[in-house]
Amino acid sequence: GIYDAYRTGRGKIVIRGKIIKEVNSKGKVSLVITEIPYKENKTKLIESIADLIKNGKLDGVRDLRDETDKDGIRIVLELKSREERDAEIISNNLFKRTRLEVSYSMIFLALVNGIPKTMGLRTILMHFIEHRKDIVIRRTKYLLRKAEERAHVLEGLKIALANIDEVVEIIKKAKDVNDARTKLMERFLLSQIQAQAILDMRLQKITSLEVRKLEEEYLELIQKIAYYKSILNSESLVLQIIKEELNELGDKFDIPRKTQIIDKVKELNELDLIQEEDMIITITNRGFIKRVPESIYKTQRRGGKGLSALSTVEEDFVRKLFLASTHDMLLMFTNKGRVYALNTLDIPERSRTARGSSVANILTLDRDEYLCDYIPIKGFNEEEFLVFATRRGTIKKTRLSEYANINKRGLIAINIRENDHLVSVINTRGGQSIMLYTRKAMAVRINVDSFREQGRATQGVKGITLGKDDYVISAEGVTDHDTLLFMSEKGFSKRTRVNDFKIQNRGGKGLIAMKLTPKTGLLAGALVVSEGDDIFGITQKGQIVRVKLDEIKIQGRSTMGVKFISLQEDDLLKDISRCMEK
Repeated sequence: GIYDAYRTGRGKIVIRGKIIKEVNSKGKVSLVITEIPYKENKTKLIESIADLIKNGKLDGVRDLRDETDKDGIRIVLELKSREERDAEIISNNLFKRTRLEVSYSMIFLALVNGIPKTMGLRTILMHFIEHRKDIVIRRTKYLLRKAEERAHVLEGLKIALANIDEVVEIIKKAKDVNDARTKLMERFLLSQIQAQAILDMRLQKITSLEVRKLEEEYLELIQKIAYYKSILNSESLVLQIIKEELNELGDKFDIPRKTQIIDKVKELNELDLIQEEDMIITITNRGFIKRVPESIYKTQRRGGKGLSALSTVEEDFVRKLFLASTHDMLLMFTNKGRVYALNTLDIPERSRTARGSSVANILTLDRDEYLCDYIPIKGFNEEEFLVFATRRGTIKKTRLSEYANINKRGLIAINIRENDHLVSVINTRGGQSIMLYTRKAMAVRINVDSFREQGRATQGVKGITLGKDDYVISAEGVTDHDTLLFMSEKGFSKRTRVNDFKIQNRGGKGLIAMKLTPKTGLLAGALVVSEGDDIFGITQKGQIVRVKLDEIKIQGRSTMGVKFISLQEDDLLKDISRCMEK
């Protein structure tokens, strides 16, 4: 922007209007535009804002008024909400979608010795200083010449006044002016200019007062001549004069700056223009994905039957359910160990019962490849790690920063062994422990620092020894103070403290996490939860139930829990997710 223009002579700057926030005595919030960019038309700006409101792009605005008067511009947008974030989003939309923010291109073009050149500010200032030096020197030479010419005349007048009687006698006896001039030059060794000045002098100049004035003028000229010569002999004195003259200009035109120059204007993206909202994302076995506002699903009491999350077709069911914000960037992992980067907004929003869109329309997946887990991130921090867990109990730890350059075709996140696939990915900074959960409700707790860091395209190490026909269904990062929630496929649930699971060496068989019976069915999922959370459960037939965590009791490891959701006879719980307390 302005730095490029000052450095190279070319650049583009962003000019923004000014928006202030006002709250009246009744608590109503308004955004007031008090300044608009240079050359922008206020009426057209108001019309464009009105169009945004009409088209639903600024649905948080209750009223739009023009209160501009002699005191200045005042365009008032009265808001529906009092939330700080809502006001910020509306401001962002005004900057992004109207001429309240505009760009201006800059080019510093000037003539240098008659040749047009594009220059940066430093070069321009150097040429300007050279120009001012030339001006000061030429001006000083002119003043010196004039002072010396006048001093020369005054020296002749002084000689004449000192010999006034003789001068008068010479003039009286002269035949004409030329004769008088010649005789004066010969007698007093005067120049023609001095002699002519004597002839042109009026008689009043011979009074004592005029003689004194003439003497004072001469002495003053002698001082000026010395000063002018010192300027011409000293570059530092020339520069000092330039500084003083610039300071005088600054004092003369000392008008406060109206435009504020800030270091950098944040470039607005799509996330800055929308309200942050929690979304439930569902992925079906046949590869259909969608997002639905979390608020659609009301909290039910334990044992509720839930709402339909989608209309499933024959042989399709919900494979994965998770909660994400509309402002999240998601790392989406597939069963084959590949990773894709996706914004929540890139996932199509659909109705509660809609099937969704095919993942193939969003990501490039193989025919037998599907999404198995996700990680919401804000950036690729060097200190963070991803821990991977596969169905057959393999774990791997890799730095998050190794996944920073993900293209549209994805990136290998982990090399998967034959007859295995990825089930879970954990984001951790180290110092934590992780839990691996199996379908038969076995769980092993492993310290993250107990196994080494590996590169991106590696297979990992053994995390758990599995029993017959058992497999890992998920994994999670935990701390000593966490509480775990376990859900069985037939709707039973319980909470258990993490400290009930001692830390073991990787590769062990683990401990019983939940007592399973034909009544409970196998383990459907396990989560770290906190007081105040809401829990979502989704069934094979697409029903979603939302209950408060407080309704689920804390029990020991080897217990079966209580009924969480009433399922149809041929339906099973497939996945669970949490909604954190706001």
